[in-house]
Amino acid sequence: MPLIKARANRVRIVRHICRLQEPNRDTLVLYARFIGDTPDYVLNQLLASTLAKDRDFLAWQADHPGE
Repeated sequence: MPLIKARANRVRIVRHICRLQEPNRDTLVLYARFIGDTPDYVLNQLLASTLAKDRDFLAWQADHPGE
């Protein structure tokens, strides 16, 4: 059972160029194929789910609204 579900809704997309290590890029592409969605979507979901678990970051973010 996939950890990341196929997208249910659309949100505004912005462009951000970054570099990935080749093994991570390969895994990203394969996982996207596995769930039938795009690598962009998988990467966004990974960021959202991982950062939502970081309590220190969430506390810092609450202290720095609007950044």
